[in-house]
Amino acid sequence: MKAKSEPGRNVGTLAEMTSGGPILDIVGEEIDPIWAAGFRGFFWGEGTLGMTARLGNPKVNPLIKWVRHSIAVTASIGLRSDDSALLVEFQRRLGGRLRTEPYRGADSRKTITRWTVGTAQQNVRIGRLLESPTELPFSKARQLSVWRRAVETKVRAGAHSGARYSDEDHAYMVWAAAELQRLRRWAG
Repeated sequence: MKAKSEPGRNVGTLAEMTSGGPILDIVGEEIDPIWAAGFRGFFWGEGTLGMTARLGNPKVNPLIKWVRHSIAVTASIGLRSDDSALLVEFQRRLGGRLRTEPYRGADSRKTITRWTVGTAQQNVRIGRLLESPTELPFSKARQLSVWRRAVETKVRAGAHSGARYSDEDHAYMVWAAAELQRLRRWAG
């Protein structure tokens, strides 16, 4: 059964999305558990949880070279452009942006399409979709744990690109960005 939002209701507020109730897409329809399971499996195979930061001015603080308000928390999937229909469906249901970029390989004529979500609302929704009723492999479970705390920190700081962090939160965000990179490295 699909739940729809009432007309004029603010669909997908942070409080609603963290309530533990059904997960709603960007138009207020309940996301079917089977669709969610398919998304979760596809994301863990092809997707990336990430954080990026702009380098700060070392004259301001030579020890921490990241600007406090420029750390983005994202989830993304990149596919060959001829497979982009699936990413269009993800964008339609979950929001985010699509962009085409050159393939980094021998044939520079080829492109990939990247779907990226980065707003607090989108990230909270993605975080809930990625929660698994079964055990995730350690590195995936650890990535999700680190990333979700970064999303929560971003929300607490103001949930926008100009969010200001406390010293403790900023230290966590810098650590989390490095930890996510470390966890994504192939160890085999």
